[in-house]
Amino acid sequence: MLKILNVLKITIKNFFRETFTIMYPDKKKEIPQRYRGPLFALPLDEDGELKCIACRLCEQICPSEIITVVPAKEKSKKGKTYPEKFTLELHACLACELCVQVCPTDAIVMLKIPGWAALSHEEMFLTLPKMVEYGKKYESSISTGSALRNMQTPPRREKISVKKEE
Repeated sequence: MLKILNVLKITIKNFFRETFTIMYPDKKKEIPQRYRGPLFALPLDEDGELKCIACRLCEQICPSEIITVVPAKEKSKKGKTYPEKFTLELHACLACELCVQVCPTDAIVMLKIPGWAALSHEEMFLTLPKMVEYGKKYESSISTGSALRNMQTPPRREKISVKKEE
């Protein structure tokens, strides 16, 4: 009898507790500030040109070898190189974010899209026009190459000047 009362006590206690579940899609959970989704984008600079300079660092550091960058033979109006082709195969992406971290111009970013799912094989294959379109359409995560490098770089010591005592 005592065991039944203990079980009832726990049940009544939990009945009045605040719930942790959310009735999706009626209510949406707030996305954390540092969230990064499975999609990538190539953002444009303030002049409307690609930030990507086709340096191919992302292609070289990718552990899955799913990024292919083909630099254009001519340079842009600003005199910088740009990619003629840029492809990223999402089906083998580890979402390790190494390509974002290594980019010197913050040209590749991960997007803040929770619950994204591909409905066809073509959607898993990101091309240059698709990635530019995603950059215009969706919000990017706060992670950019320079922001991540600044977070991971240890603070530098200030030089202590020693005055010579005379």
